[in-house]
Amino acid sequence: MDKIIDVFENKNLLVVSKPAGLPVYNDQGSSLMQGVIQQDSSLAQVGQPPRYGLIHRLDKETSGLVLIAKNNQALSFFQQQFQKRQVVKKYLALVEGHFSVKHGTIKSLIGRSKKDFRKQKVFLPLSPNTSQQREAVTLYRVIKEFPHCALLELSPQTR
Repeated sequence: MDKIIDVFENKNLLVVSKPAGLPVYNDQGSSLMQGVIQQDSSLAQVGQPPRYGLIHRLDKETSGLVLIAKNNQALSFFQQQFQKRQVVKKYLALVEGHFSVKHGTIKSLIGRSKKDFRKQKVFLPLSPNTSQQREAVTLYRVIKEFPHCALLELSPQTR
C-alpha cells in the first residue's frame, strides 16, 4: 500500500487524503485505516477495529479528506458532533453537462440496493416499496462551468 498522505495533524486529530478506489475500512484486504495503523501503531488503541479512530467515512470510489481521532476522548467528541448534526458536510463534484439553474435542491428517495446491500440506491417516487426508502435532500451550487462539465459544491442535508 502507498504511504497515506497526512494533510493536518494535532494532538487530537489526524486528517488524511483518501484516494478513490480504496475502502476506508474493512475486515480483510487493504484499507485506509490499515495503512494509517501501519504508519502509526498507537492509533490502534483508539476506538474498536476495524474502524479504530475513524470519525466518518467516504465511499470506496470517493476521494477526499477523512478525519481520524488520535485518542478516545477526541473520538467521542467528534462522534457526538456528527450525531447531533453539528458538522457541515460539503463535497466537490465534477459532473457531465451544464445546469440552467445555478443553485438549488435535489430531492430523491434512497435506500439499500437489493443487488448489493452494501450500497445505497436512488429510487423513483412511484417505485415499489418506496415506503421503505428515506428522502435524500442535497443542496447544490455551480462553482464553475467548463466546455462539457460543471464543478459543483454539494451539501447533503439528509439526516
